[in-house]
Amino acid sequence: MKTLLSLFIFALSLTATAQVKFTTTDLKDVQAFADSVTTAINHPLTLAMKGENADTNGRYVFEYFAPSDVERKEPLQLSFRVYETGYSFDSATGTFNDLFPVWKRYFNKVAKAENITGSNVTDYQSDTITIGDKRYTFKYWGTFWKIISNRIN
Repeated sequence: MKTLLSLFIFALSLTATAQVKFTTTDLKDVQAFADSVTTAINHPLTLAMKGENADTNGRYVFEYFAPSDVERKEPLQLSFRVYETGYSFDSATGTFNDLFPVWKRYFNKVAKAENITGSNVTDYQSDTITIGDKRYTFKYWGTFWKIISNRIN
């Protein structure tokens, strides 16, 4: 019984420490987070671009497309702010069907799709949650969905 309890406590501690790093000094953590996001989505995605881009104002960006999206109209884009000391998750942009599983897995485990989408296009709501010193919001932005990160003052 004591061994079983010890194993349970050990497994619980592994789960608690295996959290996503939203801010990191290591680009490998950024890549790991981007890779794990794609596993939350229920269809295959192909990495089309990664890296710093002059148009992204100091951001490291990953852009993915579904193989079926031949015209590349619905990308999943993950953006990380680049600082002298490292990287910080900035935003994710894509379709509701791509981002909601990500929102539920990493940000708000109790989120319900019907509470965010409403009954018609004018009823779209947003969902916001605070984790540490950041506020994360999942909302509709006219033609796409976005998860954004804002520092709390």
